Amino acid sequence: MFCVECGKEVSKLYNGLCVKCYLKKEIFFSPPKKIDVFVCRNCGALKINKKWEKGMDEIIANFLKKYVKKGIECVEINFIPESKEVVFKGMLNDVLIEERKKIDVRVKNSLCEMCCRIKGGYFEAILQIRGEQQLTKKEIERIDDIVYENLEKKEKAFVTKREERHGGIDYYIGDKHFAADIAKMLKEIFHAEMNVSSSLAGKKDGKEVYRLTYGIRIPAYSKGSYVEIEGKLYKIEDIRKKIHLYDLTTGRGIHVYKKDMKKAKIVDTEEKEAVVLSIKEGEIEIMDPETFNAITILTPFKIKENVVKIIKWKGKAYVVQKKGN
Repeated sequence: MFCVECGKEVSKLYNGLCVKCYLKKEIFFSPPKKIDVFVCRNCGALKINKKWEKGMDEIIANFLKKYVKKGIECVEINFIPESKEVVFKGMLNDVLIEERKKIDVRVKNSLCEMCCRIKGGYFEAILQIRGEQQLTKKEIERIDDIVYENLEKKEKAFVTKREERHGGIDYYIGDKHFAADIAKMLKEIFHAEMNVSSSLAGKKDGKEVYRLTYGIRIPAYSKGSYVEIEGKLYKIEDIRKKIHLYDLTTGRGIHVYKKDMKKAKIVDTEEKEAVVLSIKEGEIEIMDPETFNAITILTPFKIKENVVKIIKWKGKAYVVQKKGN
């Protein structure tokens, strides 16, 4: 077989041409001379077609792939901002093709759809988080972490406004599905109560649009808390459908319903480590970690360790957990 252009004898022809002549005559990459890129002046997102995305070089490269001739494999497009040049590479039947094109990328300031909604105060749901008692600073920080860490994973979700009020937090959220997911997550993490209500926000395309409010009520207690019930001191071991408590005096465990916890009083105390001085049946002698005096504690636990954890309540010390457990 002979090339009709140069007359060279070859084993394979491309439209009657040898590879060298075919590559000279054929155009494999035909991008436009100008591209308009819209940049959100608020968040930096970019748009060439209809979708707002991040990363100019990648967006331009993906946009230009449609200008590559069909049949080319292993397509690679790189945009070089400094020279406003696009480098195209591809393979045609194991033959490498490379072309360079100048493209004028015109950057235009704009505002993406999400930022427009945020600036306009748009929201689809409210997440109202309250506590049986005023939320602590630590609880608020943990809730913020949960909301905003998960927000980063959701492309179209956003928080329009965050307010601390009535001892809790309100989040105005621009995506009702994200709000529902976070509400369920907080309910599970904090063993909270949840209720959902809706209100008419207006109409869109002739259909009524409703806003949802997720109310999350966080109990005053949590796993590891100490509570007083009918004059007895308990530690909360687990919280599920029932709450598992154990009596610090007897060591016996009990299970109660959440409604039974309404009569529980939260005990504000702190666990501390104490050195064991001596051990007898049903009691141990320890060094008080505050006064360094020797005190005797009645305990239902069989103590073998040299250090135990204790709490103090109403002038009395209790062993609550052996070190290492």
